[in-house]
Amino acid sequence: CRMGCGLFVEHLSCISRYQRQTERYQRHLETLCRGTSVSSASRQAMIGYKTLDRIYYDRSGRKANDHEHQSLPKRLGFDEFSGKRRARMHVVVTDLGEHPRLWDVLETKEPNALFEFFTRYSKAERSQVEVVTHDMDRGWSSWTRVLFPRALPVIDKFHVCRTVLKYQERVRKAAYAKSTSYSNKKRIRSAYFLVRKRNRDLGNKERERLEEVL
Repeated sequence: CRMGCGLFVEHLSCISRYQRQTERYQRHLETLCRGTSVSSASRQAMIGYKTLDRIYYDRSGRKANDHEHQSLPKRLGFDEFSGKRRARMHVVVTDLGEHPRLWDVLETKEPNALFEFFTRYSKAERSQVEVVTHDMDRGWSSWTRVLFPRALPVIDKFHVCRTVLKYQERVRKAAYAKSTSYSNKKRIRSAYFLVRKRNRDLGNKERERLEEVL
């Protein structure tokens, strides 16, 4: 201060304590995420992915925990995400009904906490759940089978495709290492993008190149 008043802090009523964005801007970011993916929204808003991811799940979690759920959805989806500084894993519970929506955000992935949360509902209510979707972690299938005995377990498409591509890449790298011809190595290297492309998007020349590699 030029007047010699020393250091001072100006508090802004529009920004909550320890926050860097206004409440209005956070609502705008939340609306963007609900209309598209977090990565697309981060590019559109020109904000860091991790920052937007934290804002979205923090706000969604507060909204989900502010109300009491009247009944369990018939189709439940489970996924996990890391919390601040990756201290613990949180669980996102999604209602995968006719209009998919966020149903709840649980603070931890620990089985005891999950059992405590869902056993608040009677066995008859939990038996009405028809489908449970999760990743390929065996832990999910073990406790969801106990909590939702009549639900059909479904592995979500994203994790299935990621696992297939992971082992497919191992085969491609092994074939590349064994090949001694420069032309073969070039074809195998170009197959990285071909095998990831959708079949309907492949051109005639790309199909021929893929058949040669396979």
